[in-house]
Amino acid sequence: MSISVPLQHTRIEQFIQSGSNTYDILPSNLYIFHCEFDQLQYQKSLFRTLKIDYPNSLLKAVPKRQAEFLAGRYCAQNVLEKIFPGNVQVPIGETRQPIWPNNIVGSISHNQSNAICIGGLTQDFDYLGVDIEGIVAKEVIRDFVGIVFCEKEKAYLSTLPLPFNVSASLLFSAKESLFKALFHFVGEIFGFEVVKVYQVSLAHQLLTFELACDLCPLLRKGRKFGCRFVLNERNVITFMYGKLHSTLCS
Repeated sequence: MSISVPLQHTRIEQFIQSGSNTYDILPSNLYIFHCEFDQLQYQKSLFRTLKIDYPNSLLKAVPKRQAEFLAGRYCAQNVLEKIFPGNVQVPIGETRQPIWPNNIVGSISHNQSNAICIGGLTQDFDYLGVDIEGIVAKEVIRDFVGIVFCEKEKAYLSTLPLPFNVSASLLFSAKESLFKALFHFVGEIFGFEVVKVYQVSLAHQLLTFELACDLCPLLRKGRKFGCRFVLNERNVITFMYGKLHSTLCS
């Protein structure tokens, strides 16, 4: 006996190929959804099928960008569903940042084949930031020096028991997560140079930053922030979360 599978579900499964919502290193009140997707299976009609608004800013975007946006909002949809059920949209702000519902803080990231979102209640978190990056090829790491990290940070990364391109990818991703987490408080774009790596614990999957300058009255030079991370052979994922009165991830 054959079983008929609705065409719309087949298309979703071809585009969204896997999903997960747990990472042991994260607190239970931080909600997460991570998926892999296939850009080649993207169709604009999937926005309607998944009940995700198609923004006007995507009208002239290439299919790759549209697919990445859809996968990211699909992850956000799954995260928000855990916090309160209902079809809640996440529109785009003036600086392309996600606009979250009242009392919710969140962050979205994607690369060419992965998307991830984290979210939580503002009573639990003042800031959240997530980033996923493919491990950067050894041939292009030299371009990071002077842009992503300084010579002192490069020297520290070289002491870690990791291939240098892996440790450099980790630091790049962590700084991206920090930018997303703190942008709300700073209100303007700031560079990689404003924060320096202080310590990396592979055993605890924790990278600690120190601010190299004042960013705003709440974020003064010398303040430390913790960033959790997950490494595998293809990707690095970094997570920033916390309250401003307690800046190290627990």
